[in-house]
Amino acid sequence: MTTRAHRPIGRPRALTEAQVQAAREAHANGTSAPDLAAQYGVSCPTMRRYLRYFTEPSPTRPRALDRRAATAVRLAHRKGTPVVEIARKYGVATATIYRYLPHQEASA
Repeated sequence: MTTRAHRPIGRPRALTEAQVQAAREAHANGTSAPDLAAQYGVSCPTMRRYLRYFTEPSPTRPRALDRRAATAVRLAHRKGTPVVEIARKYGVATATIYRYLPHQEASA
């Protein structure tokens, strides 16, 4: 957020983008979050927050099901397959499976 004079509003970030990138790479190479926090002069929770929020989502876990998978989910549920098993099969949370089920089917 900025003011009319284009000056930032609020507390300045503890780490620059370059520092976050370097910390992320060091963390990926095995350096612990407490060690990184000490190195950059921030608290452990702050470092963990930077490591958590400035990383890309996991490429192995889909955010949503495609149309074909959604249809297969509905059919499997109608056949009596438990939602937990369906979720494991597609690598998603049970809440994601429930979103693809009609309301009367989900409560049954």
